[in-house]
Amino acid sequence: FETAGAGPTASKLLAEYGAEVIMIEPLNGINTRISRSFDFYFLHKKSIAVNMKTPEGMEIVHRLLRDADVFVSNYRKKVIDKFGLDYESLHEKYPRLIHATLTGYGEHGPMKDAPGFDTTAYWGRAGLAKTVREKDGDPIVTPSSIGDIGTGTMLCGGILGALYHRERTGEAMKVYISLYAAGVWQNDEQMIFSQLGYP
Repeated sequence: FETAGAGPTASKLLAEYGAEVIMIEPLNGINTRISRSFDFYFLHKKSIAVNMKTPEGMEIVHRLLRDADVFVSNYRKKVIDKFGLDYESLHEKYPRLIHATLTGYGEHGPMKDAPGFDTTAYWGRAGLAKTVREKDGDPIVTPSSIGDIGTGTMLCGGILGALYHRERTGEAMKVYISLYAAGVWQNDEQMIFSQLGYP
């Protein structure tokens, strides 16, 4: 249940590690399908187009979830909630299902429902665009998809940790990250330097 680049990166890595990944798309496809990077994000995945606005479409989704180990999404929380695919709802129905989400700005706070992209949430708001520039120069034109790929890789690591945890304890967890949080984490040294000075 993915779009753009960040969520698909996490499931692409799982597919490369040998997982069977089934991508659920709307009937008109996803926005990344028209880009040159489509093969990068969706190699080794199976795909099914589903009208999730119908009961029949949601039945297909739930048939897939019954036997799944992991549900990955990078839609905003309000979209996930609208379809009843939030962690609480799915955990009640499928207690062994790991729920993994990636959003622009997280699940709490005033920005939780705002759309977030690599350039805005990761590079802009997290301060990375200002950090990587010449002294007194303008912020850089950000390289495409670095934030998406880095954040998706972090989510994949969380999913693998959750699978290991479930193997040991039987407990399925919720794993989530945001582009903004990943950008702040990767910019942490510069933030410390800006407050305390360079060593």
